[in-house]
Amino acid sequence: MSKNRNSGHAYVIRNFWRLLFVGLPISILLALFYGLRNEVKLFKDYFAGQLQMDNYMQEVMQAFSVTRFADTWWIIIILLVVFVLTMSLYVCMISKHMKTGEMPLFPLRPAINIAPTMAAYLLAMAGLMEILSLVTVGVSYLLQDHAANIHVAIWFTAGLQFLFTLLCSYIFGLLLLAFPIKVTENYSFNVALSYSARTMSSHPKFMLRQSFVYPIGRVLVIALGVLLPEVVGIVLMVIFHLYYVMIIPAFSYLLYYIHIGGDRRDLTKHLYF
Repeated sequence: MSKNRNSGHAYVIRNFWRLLFVGLPISILLALFYGLRNEVKLFKDYFAGQLQMDNYMQEVMQAFSVTRFADTWWIIIILLVVFVLTMSLYVCMISKHMKTGEMPLFPLRPAINIAPTMAAYLLAMAGLMEILSLVTVGVSYLLQDHAANIHVAIWFTAGLQFLFTLLCSYIFGLLLLAFPIKVTENYSFNVALSYSARTMSSHPKFMLRQSFVYPIGRVLVIALGVLLPEVVGIVLMVIFHLYYVMIIPAFSYLLYYIHIGGDRRDLTKHLYF
């Protein structure tokens, strides 16, 4: 399985223009309204010397706590609806493409059919990430009174958040085959989740390597966002989110076909390039 880990990039490159416009709206929304911008602000203030122990907790809350959505709660509903529709469309497009060789441009009806399952899945994953972020906030609250200085507090918080992101990435990786199994083999989603977890956990080295990709990429985007002008940082965030919303469903189906040893009809002469 690990020998084929980069083949998802080849698939996205070959089908880039057909995948691009489906994923672009949610990528822009995530870049503008989700967590990375607040984390960039936190570290910009730190390096500018504007982050002190007296305002540390307030900025950490803005970066990691669900209270950052208090004034824009409606954005979360829009994000969820667009995200669910986007990933459902990708699953239907890629599934049919690999099965029949034809990629439907906008398979709305089958996407709506799997949307409730996709919504439950995305809500569960988002809920897990937010709960772990609240743990980061709680630890930060303790650090406010006990850390030796702001440098210890901020880097301990950043390290803890990195570990939680790594944990979420690992759990997500365990469930990566769930939608291909459900859609292709028509299993119930609970069975598909269990099947995926058993299959992916049998490749521990592969899982460990892949789990680091998203957290490290996230750190790089935040670092560049701190160093570069805000507009450039937002563009990088759009690209980062677009990359992941396109690569994840493609990668999951590629791993599924590798696992079952099935023939992909989207290919002609060569499997990889």
